[in-house]
Amino acid sequence: MDIRNRIIVFKQIRYVLVVSFLFLLFPFTGASKLGSRYVYVRKNDDLVKTFSSENTTFIIRFNHDLSKYKNGIIIGKNSTLEFRGGCLSNGRITFNNTRIISSIRQIFNNNSYSGYLDVETAYPEWFGAVGNGITDDTKAVQDAIYVSNSVSGFRDRVYAVQTDSPYSHCLVVNRDSISLTINLKDLNEYLSADYRGRGVIFVDNLNGFSFKGSINSVNTSLPVSSKSGLSLESGRAGIVCYGDCSRVYIDLTCSNLYCGVFHGTFMYDEFLYRNGTIGIDSSTIKVNAYRVAYPVALNYANHCEIDVYGDHMHRCIYLCGDDNIVNAKGRNYYAAAAPAHVLLLSNVIKTDNKEYRIVTCNHNRITYIQLEGETQNLQEGSVVQFQELGLSLNDRIPHEDYSFSDNIVNLYCCKLGGMNIQHLYKSFSSNWKYDKNVSVECVFNIYGDISSYLSFAAFVFYAKSEDRITINNNTNQNLIYTFSYSGNSKSVYEINGDSRSRSFGTKEHPFYGTLKVNGRNVYVNTTTGAPKIVGNIYVEGDNVEIVQDKRKDSKHVHVIKNVPYEQ
Repeated sequence: MDIRNRIIVFKQIRYVLVVSFLFLLFPFTGASKLGSRYVYVRKNDDLVKTFSSENTTFIIRFNHDLSKYKNGIIIGKNSTLEFRGGCLSNGRITFNNTRIISSIRQIFNNNSYSGYLDVETAYPEWFGAVGNGITDDTKAVQDAIYVSNSVSGFRDRVYAVQTDSPYSHCLVVNRDSISLTINLKDLNEYLSADYRGRGVIFVDNLNGFSFKGSINSVNTSLPVSSKSGLSLESGRAGIVCYGDCSRVYIDLTCSNLYCGVFHGTFMYDEFLYRNGTIGIDSSTIKVNAYRVAYPVALNYANHCEIDVYGDHMHRCIYLCGDDNIVNAKGRNYYAAAAPAHVLLLSNVIKTDNKEYRIVTCNHNRITYIQLEGETQNLQEGSVVQFQELGLSLNDRIPHEDYSFSDNIVNLYCCKLGGMNIQHLYKSFSSNWKYDKNVSVECVFNIYGDISSYLSFAAFVFYAKSEDRITINNNTNQNLIYTFSYSGNSKSVYEINGDSRSRSFGTKEHPFYGTLKVNGRNVYVNTTTGAPKIVGNIYVEGDNVEIVQDKRKDSKHVHVIKNVPYEQ
């Protein structure tokens, strides 16, 4: 090829390269890439007309005031907004599976929104959030939740939220399959009990909700619990799941709240008690709580896996429902009333049709580890308690269906510091007043050091319920038990391991049940207090000591085996 032809070829190649470069640098309307047109949005364009194109990438470089468009703007279907320094403000924007290309900065300002974005995740900063934990970012975070199935905070930023009314929730999630990965702070200072049961996040009758992050409040000086005045029990819940919520995943770190995760609404308001038919179902809940009165409180939960750690609290977990697996750890309890670290309850709920029905508490597997720490003001409290709430609405319907069947509770105890150490277990008598046919069935496996509970009593049975309770004492210490009364002749109690009795019923409330005691060292005293035994006590052990009034009790106390134990 001569020099002349080479020059011609070189010019042709140069022309192709220059044109290609210009198309990349300054694409014209009509230029296509992967089936999408590119349009540069100019300052004075009619945005209603411009943004109506479908399958188009709109390059936004200027700030645009949308207030002049009375009907708002509608983004064409499957289009992309690519921001290169501009912002859309003061209008109404309708998204149509709209993609966003932008850095993490404000690209929308003071707008209302409808429709949905098609993004991997939306950032609150796009909608004006600051993320410094001080500036109110409520609207920005809510806007992001409203238009995207995924919302993420940027790195470790904290987004402050609040409400104008204590009766309101800070953020509302109102559709299925949404994921939040964010750290939030509630700016509301609790000045009344009206915040109780309202949420920083409120999830209403949804499936597939996911949360990972933290929720804290500014109320760092309020006590966890108090007999008078405000406390964290008057505060807000971190996440409130209301109605039927399936396939929920929550991994929450929280502090200075009433609840971490709460299912229901305001706990003692019968008109808002809850709705739905299956509650929170087939879900995973993880909560790490510090200074939270109730880290987990679920009025109706089924087939859930729950993992909770609490430090400085009133109760660790509050659970109603069936087929749940719970792993809980707790330390440092403070309470003005008689609490339980683990409260299992059968309850009345209100359905979507405003009808009342019973919720049982069956087939649950609970493991609770008591950690070293202080335990103050817990007289008459307990580590575990089965309870039917004695609310005013509970006497309106029959209660024959209340039941606590096939439950297993593993308790790992330790030496505690503090005053007024509570029981290991107590059946709460005053709350069974509407029904005498409640069924309680549970196996307790006890491990560790139970000496902190021995100065008063370890297991206390008050209720008239029909019990099937087995206690396996796997420690090397005596387990103390008290029957204030057992008013059901069908009740059977089996205690395995070293044990000591305190009392068996009273004249007004006799012991009607059957007790089977088996251990290396067994002490049974039927004379303490003013007992009255109608049922039977069967004793078997290597070293048995019986103290009884033989004239009254010999026909009720049966020693099966008594072989002195030789060390």
